[in-house]
Amino acid sequence: MSLDTTYSILPKDLSGSRTKNRFRQEMLWGISKIYDLYLENPDDFFVIFDYVCDIEVGFNDTLHFYQVKIKDTSSPFSISDLIRKKSGHSYLSLLFSLKVNNQIKSINVVSNTKLSIKNTILQNSEIIPFESLEDDEKKKIEDHLKAKSILVTDLKDSFFIRSDFCINNPDTLLIGKTVEFLENAKGIKLSEPKLIYNYIKGLVDRKASYELNTIDLNDTIDKKGIKRSEIDNILNNLLGADRYREKTLSKIEALNGDYNYGEVLLLKTALSRVFKYGITSKTIEALILDISNCINDNESTIQDLKLSEIVEYVYNCIEWDIIKDKSERKCIILLTLTKMESV
Repeated sequence: MSLDTTYSILPKDLSGSRTKNRFRQEMLWGISKIYDLYLENPDDFFVIFDYVCDIEVGFNDTLHFYQVKIKDTSSPFSISDLIRKKSGHSYLSLLFSLKVNNQIKSINVVSNTKLSIKNTILQNSEIIPFESLEDDEKKKIEDHLKAKSILVTDLKDSFFIRSDFCINNPDTLLIGKTVEFLENAKGIKLSEPKLIYNYIKGLVDRKASYELNTIDLNDTIDKKGIKRSEIDNILNNLLGADRYREKTLSKIEALNGDYNYGEVLLLKTALSRVFKYGITSKTIEALILDISNCINDNESTIQDLKLSEIVEYVYNCIEWDIIKDKSERKCIILLTLTKMESV
C-alpha cells in the first residue's frame, strides 16, 4: 500500500480545539523536530502540522505521529491522564486509532514533564516505551483502548517522550537551537540567526494555520507541511542574504570618511530594517532592478565617482514611492552595488 493511500484512510481533524499557547508550543516543538530530522536524516522528509495529529512526520515510506501535551507545572502525567477522554478521544486512544497498518512506524506523546509510573528508573528516561510498563499499567491502557473499540495486540511502537520546553520564553531557546543547527548543518555562524528563525517560524505558522481540506498527501504536505528540500531552499536563500548583508555593512563602514558618525549609524540601523523586510520582497526587488538599470545606463558618469558620490547620484535617479526613509533608500543602493559586484 502506498503512503498516500495509507494517509487517505486516516481520520482527519482529530487535534481538536486548543488554547493559543498550546498551539504555539506545538508549533515551536515542530520547528525543533525539523532541525533534528534535518541533521539525522539525509533523505527527504516532511513534517505536517495539526491535521491528523499535532505533528506528523514522514520519511522512508513511514509515518510517525506526535501529540504534544504541555503542563505549566512540574507535576508529572499519569496513565489516568493519558486515557482520560477529551472530546471523544483520550490522548492514547487518538494515537492508537491511527495505527492502521505497518507504515505507521510510531505513535508518541510528547511532554515537558515526566510520566508517573511504577518503574522509577524507567520514569527518568527521556523516552519511555509503553510496552515496557508494568503489566497492570499496560492492562489499564489496553482495557481503555478495548472500551474505545480499538483492538491492539501489543503496545509496540508507542512512546512517551519527555522533551525540553521553555514555557515562559521558548523563542530564546529555539534561537539558540537555530544557531547550533546552522553550525551543524552548514558549518557557519550567522550574524543574524534570528532572521532565519523568524522566517522558518513564520512559514510554520502559516502552514499550521491552514484550515481547508486537502486532496491527498502531496497536497497536505504542500498546504500544511514542510519538506527537507524546502529547508534547503530557505537556508541557501537566507545564507546568501546574510552574505549580502555583511558585504553591504562593509560598504557602510567605508563611508565613514565622507559621512558623519550619525549618518553611518542611521545607515547601519536602516540596513537591519531592509533585511527584516526581506530582500526578496517584490518592493525591494523592483527597486534593485531600477537601481541596477540606473547604474548601467550611467556607467560612464559613475565610474569615476567615489562611493558616497555614487550613492547620492543614484539616489536622485530613482522614484522611491513606498520606501520613505532616506537611510533605507541609501542602504538599498549599497545593497544593489553589492549584488552587482557578486554577479
